[in-house]
Amino acid sequence: MEAMMNINVDSDALDTATEKANRLVELLREAQQLIDSLSGKEEVINPTSLQHTEL
Repeated sequence: MEAMMNINVDSDALDTATEKANRLVELLREAQQLIDSLSGKEEVINPTSLQHTEL
């Protein structure tokens, strides 16, 4: 015997939360870069690994 079930999921709220979290991460990165710039640190950002390397 086989049973079939349909499930509808509204992922709009999850998508919105993910977008907000990604924006927050970007803002925090920008804030860290500003702090480093004001403190006299220079850094190189490796875009492939998103790791910061201080010079």
